[in-house]
Amino acid sequence: MRHVHGFTTRVDSKDYGENTTSVKLPEIKAKTQESHNGATDLGLNNSMMALEPLEPMVTIDGIEQDMAKYFALPPGQRVRFMFIGAVINHTDGVTDRHVIIIEGAPKQESAEEWKRGETNETEFGFNDVRYYKRSINGETIDEIQHYPPKRIIGGVDFLRGVNNALYG
Repeated sequence: MRHVHGFTTRVDSKDYGENTTSVKLPEIKAKTQESHNGATDLGLNNSMMALEPLEPMVTIDGIEQDMAKYFALPPGQRVRFMFIGAVINHTDGVTDRHVIIIEGAPKQESAEEWKRGETNETEFGFNDVRYYKRSINGETIDEIQHYPPKRIIGGVDFLRGVNNALYG
């Protein structure tokens, strides 16, 4: 069993760790297309050679005015977020360094809600995620890039053959 002992968030070399309460990593899903072949009655969802858009979510605690400047960026502008976590393995007590990098355009999902005596939370996701990387102790686990295309999932490079054919 493992658990996240703590984590921090860095954006433009500023640390927002004490304000970030949760990070939901994106689901990595193959794009599918339904097909009915010939006289078959059962439809199939066939995986395509593409991925669905990545949609991570972040929740920040309190009123963080610096973060607001990243919401609603003009087209083509993206920001790189880095989430660094200390994950403890309860079997052997070893702490691993997990690093998540997401490059995209943050979009506010929920406005902060003021409640007397309580902290205020703001949720945001990302549009236009062009880059995602997850590593543990420096070893790449997942790395997905829009262009040039890169798709490493679970340490396996799924586009190596395609990229070698296209780019040499």
